[in-house]
Amino acid sequence: MGVAARIWAIRAVAVAVLVALWPVARVFELPEVKVIVPGMVAVVGGYLLAERWVVRALWRELPGAPKVRAEEILEALQPLQAGDPYATARLAFERAALVSKEGRYAEARTLLEGLLESQFVGPMLPSVQNNLAWALMHLGITKRALELSALALKAGPNVGYFRGTYAIGVYLDGRAAEAVPLIEGVLAGFAGDGAVTQAIRAYYLGEALEVVGRRDDARVAYERALREAPQSRWAEAAKVKLG
Repeated sequence: MGVAARIWAIRAVAVAVLVALWPVARVFELPEVKVIVPGMVAVVGGYLLAERWVVRALWRELPGAPKVRAEEILEALQPLQAGDPYATARLAFERAALVSKEGRYAEARTLLEGLLESQFVGPMLPSVQNNLAWALMHLGITKRALELSALALKAGPNVGYFRGTYAIGVYLDGRAAEAVPLIEGVLAGFAGDGAVTQAIRAYYLGEALEVVGRRDDARVAYERALREAPQSRWAEAAKVKLG
């Protein structure tokens, strides 16, 4: 059952129970006020608890969800969380992450710029800075990207995602020789960040190695990108490089 269908099923059950309160009162010849009022309170309370459970389950599922499922979850959460500014900020962050993964960096930038000064971002701010830096550096705005990346890195010096963004940003800023050991260090130290993330790092390591003239090493890096996440767009880019 889809997310929307699940939510509407809960609502339909709640409405059906509410409607049934009147005939129940009549069948048992009970005063309506003694059945309907407590019944309405119980049904509304049960509905709110069920919806809360669904919302929590969707938030738990979102980080690892594939693209189509993630989009479905985001669409479902939007109206359910409309009254919570902190949840709304997180939804914008998650949507930006989704479009950024597809290479839609201009869209990601728009969403993240709106969050940068938001009072509702809270502890997500370093991640917002990091992800905005990633989008900006792929739009050719490397100086500001590195400034934001450095801020994120200062807040989380041992976070592989932050270190990887900065290292790749150094390469995209035209400093390939400086970037090579930085990217190598992140690749070696943060394998737990996931296969696609490692594929991205390996691809950019190959790019940096190619610029400094280490073509054989670059080929090894591209092969690693292909091996780490063979279905990713980074693997496709590595295939092009490998010929």
